[in-house]
Amino acid sequence: MAENEFTAQELRDLILKQRPTFKPTKVLGERAYLRTDMSVGEANAYFQDARRRKVRIAQKLGIDLNHDEPMEVQLQLEQITDPYAMASRIAHRLCDAGGNRVFDPSDEADLEFINSLGKEFLSTASDEEEEPSEKN
Repeated sequence: MAENEFTAQELRDLILKQRPTFKPTKVLGERAYLRTDMSVGEANAYFQDARRRKVRIAQKLGIDLNHDEPMEVQLQLEQITDPYAMASRIAHRLCDAGGNRVFDPSDEADLEFINSLGKEFLSTASDEEEEPSEKN
C-alpha cells in the first residue's frame, strides 16, 4: 500500500477520532471559546433552525408556502430575512472550555437576548470564520 493510502476501516477510524476545535477569545474581558468548525450534525441543526425561523416568519407575514413544491418553498424562504441570523451564529459558536454552548441556538429568547447585546458580541461572531454554506 502506498504512503497515505488507507483501508476503509483505517480511514473510518481516523475520521471517528476527529473532534471539534476551539480557539480562545475574550468576552467582556473574560476567557471564552469559539468553535472553529461544526460537525455535520451541528451544521444540519444550524440550517434546520434557520429554516424553521423563516417558515414561522412567512406564516406571520401570511405567505402561503406550498410544501408540495420544495424548490418553490426554498425560493420563497430565500426572500425572507432572518432577524436572528447573526445571533444564531454566535449561539452556535460561543462556548466554554469544555465545548458547552453558552446560549441555546434553538431558543428564541436566547437569540433575542443576543440581538440586544453590543458591538463586542458582533465582533465575536464575525471574526474570520465563515458561516457554513448549504449546498443544494
